[in-house]
Amino acid sequence: MTNSSAMIWSSTLSSIANGGHTLYFYAEDSSGNIGTNSVEFTINSDTVAPSITINEPTANNNYDSTSINLDITLSEDGTWSGYSLNGAAIVNLDNTSVTEWNNSITAVDQGQNNITFYANDTATPYNQGSKSISFYVDTVAPTYSNVIATPSSANESQDVLCSITWNDTYNISSVKISDNSSDDY
Repeated sequence: MTNSSAMIWSSTLSSIANGGHTLYFYAEDSSGNIGTNSVEFTINSDTVAPSITINEPTANNNYDSTSINLDITLSEDGTWSGYSLNGAAIVNLDNTSVTEWNNSITAVDQGQNNITFYANDTATPYNQGSKSISFYVDTVAPTYSNVIATPSSANESQDVLCSITWNDTYNISSVKISDNSSDDY
């Protein structure tokens, strides 16, 4: 150790291993008296937050239920994981292992939903990772207006023009028409 005065001594330690350490200090005066003291500290070389893989819900997916499963996988062991739905308070997830975390939520809002997952690793102090996605809930059937069949009274040799206007929060993926038979057109 080197001294900057008769009472202040210091030393720089390098290449210290990961984990908890206790340093012991000893000082001897000119009369041979020895004083001791110690200090504890932890070296944590893990400064990388865990990566989060979102298994459910799927990003930008449309769901036809307001009950959604949540499932994430961490890239390393974790001590805690949670989520925030649409900016609400963070809720804890349950874990089936130190890397697998899950839960289910109900009463999810119609339309776009934003969810952020959080996870802490096992380092001291911990590193926290996060990942966000959006998904959509649509449990409302399309509505229609402007139903037209022209001419409204036709003979067998005439073509009938049929049209309808559908309305939905999300795009209509398909439309079919059928008559009194089982045929689709």
